[in-house]
Amino acid sequence: AAHVEHLRYGLRLMNRWAAGEENPFADADWTASWKRTTVSDAEWERLRAGLREEAHRWLAALQTPREVAPVELNGMIGSIAHLA
Repeated sequence: AAHVEHLRYGLRLMNRWAAGEENPFADADWTASWKRTTVSDAEWERLRAGLREEAHRWLAALQTPREVAPVELNGMIGSIAHLA
């Protein structure tokens, strides 16, 4: 559960950035994204659905041409492995 939440959280930040938010990473709490270790069956389904949604949104964002700074490009490239 923690890994799914961590991936969902990271992709959510990337999607916020892609939507035009200047720096959604400024107050990111990566430690908190790892804390959810046990969930009910219903919570597990919600977590997986949330990850699926964020992954699809990020994939669409990656397919949209845009000008990016080198540091942004590094983040975009690094995120691709998380879509596998």
